[in-house]
Amino acid sequence: MAELDGAGNVVSRFVYATRGNVPDYMEKGGSTYRSLKVSGTSFQLATTVTFDAASGVTVSGPPQ
Repeated sequence: MAELDGAGNVVSRFVYATRGNVPDYMEKGGSTYRSLKVSGTSFQLATTVTFDAASGVTVSGPPQ
């Protein structure tokens, strides 16, 4: 599934693999965001990690 801008360009892409109703990850602006499932608690995102094509970490830090 994808989010498009007014001109029809892909802005973000949502990838569904293991759960039918929640994306496993989202790609937007050159970054990949992994979806986490947490049951019975609330949480706040503590860090973001960006991977290159070879799955090497290129950026790790607080959410932007």
